[in-house]
Amino acid sequence: MSVLGFLSVYNAKADSHFRPVAKSSMERRLRDHGASFEERGGWLVAMKLPHEHELGIRDVSHLGKLEVCGDLNGLEGVIPITPARGLLLCDFRETEAVQAKLAKRYDVLDVTGALAGLEIFGPGAETVMHRITAHDLDDLPAAAPVSHVGPCVLTREGPESFRIFFPQEYGHYLWEVAVDAAEPLHGGPAVSR
Repeated sequence: MSVLGFLSVYNAKADSHFRPVAKSSMERRLRDHGASFEERGGWLVAMKLPHEHELGIRDVSHLGKLEVCGDLNGLEGVIPITPARGLLLCDFRETEAVQAKLAKRYDVLDVTGALAGLEIFGPGAETVMHRITAHDLDDLPAAAPVSHVGPCVLTREGPESFRIFFPQEYGHYLWEVAVDAAEPLHGGPAVSR
């Protein structure tokens, strides 16, 4: 899988005339809501909004995302997609080191730039999830469609906290779907932690 290494976001190197900063496919939607941004570990991340919502939709695209293939038994933290394929999340700044460590035993592909991510959290998050996916929320993690996009990787982070990872080109669309589903419950955009 290393032949696609040129796609890795961390391979963009700074020099005297260029300083790479990665942006989420949902950055424009957050700007429309009045978000202010700062660079965090090579990513432009929303840090402040004029209004915070208790039921929030948060962009988590800045996480490092590695697709790992092989015997996943015993690999801690991996989100299973199939018995032999999973998604491992890490701090973006550690992606290259984690990938190198895992490559000794697994086929590993950095999909950080290919996948965007949303976190839906707070009171009513489960209701929002029921509005955007037909998948059984008691059967997570899973690969399942979300609002006709899929399969997406769905995880439950807590009783009222879910994450969705999907092809980055659907970022604008799925952001709007999630925010629209949350608005009747007084939910909306939230900033990164």
